[in-house]
Amino acid sequence: MTYVIFIFHFFPFLLLFRSPKDVMTDNETTKSDIISSVKASLSRNQPLAPFGQTVLDGFMTGLAKSMRVYNGMSAVSLLLRSIRVQDDLRDVVRLSLHGYPIPAIVFREWDDDVASSSSTSELRCFVSNNRLTGASQYNYESYYADLVEKRSQIERDVMRFFEEVMRAPLLPFVNYVFDLHYGLGKGYNSIKLIELNSFDSTTSSCLFSGPEDQKQLQAGDDSSPRFELRLVSAPIDDNNHLLNLVPLRWLNIIKDAL
Repeated sequence: MTYVIFIFHFFPFLLLFRSPKDVMTDNETTKSDIISSVKASLSRNQPLAPFGQTVLDGFMTGLAKSMRVYNGMSAVSLLLRSIRVQDDLRDVVRLSLHGYPIPAIVFREWDDDVASSSSTSELRCFVSNNRLTGASQYNYESYYADLVEKRSQIERDVMRFFEEVMRAPLLPFVNYVFDLHYGLGKGYNSIKLIELNSFDSTTSSCLFSGPEDQKQLQAGDDSSPRFELRLVSAPIDDNNHLLNLVPLRWLNIIKDAL
């Protein structure tokens, strides 16, 4: 059975799931995953989406699939090669001297539905003072017509998921960020929690990028505006910009395979 692995930190006032997704495993399996994902993306989307977006979507899906591990040795190897995890472990050592608890390594059973649609179906949601204040398309470099078309349903389903699964006292937190998988065409029953993070300046706000956006997300009181879902509302036609988001070495491998 295959698993995906996360480092999990739980300190007072800090909640963090950290995956070693910065590691690009250089082997034939990873190359095959990325190339097949790009080809599948091109087959589905052309000519409906720009070439750059299609290649980027396929690359990100293939990258997610490269996170599979099959045994303890490959899991530890993945963690040790991650700069993100190394940075976190340095913080762990420093904080442990002050009595903070040691974090855990958490294994999760691999979910191919989540991995196969990670670029199109992941949403980042923001909670302030136990209120759901906003949600954003996680992959904010791409336009997905199906997301925009189903905006109202997605808003209702995300708000329902928060009320039924996440809201305190169901979780012992009142300020946090959570990422979820939303299966288009499947609705509420397809929602799966991916991870939780602390709500601070180091956490990406995706499409809520300005100072006023931050005030909106952090309001969380009776005067705050209603929950808002932000999506990329039109295709991004800058192919060069989108292709530049794929590492050059991998872009060359993809181009050679097409």
